[in-house]
Amino acid sequence: MEANVIEGYRLEKPEHCHRELYNIMYYCWEAEPKDRPDFADIVNRLELLINKDMDYIQLERFPDHSYYNLQHLDGEKL
Repeated sequence: MEANVIEGYRLEKPEHCHRELYNIMYYCWEAEPKDRPDFADIVNRLELLINKDMDYIQLERFPDHSYYNLQHLDGEKL
């Protein structure tokens, strides 16, 4: 996978993901590891994003068929 990043491959932005959240992921895929944010920087960026009054995951963009009923092993639905 790292070879793919070095060669410039990046995952596309998921449809339900806000651009600012995707940008944080994108910065983590810099070809040069030294150019990638460290953990503290990622935490800071996420804190700034969380404190904004916005929907950073756009649930209305999920197709209806993406939802599934999950069950505990004892059969109780979640």
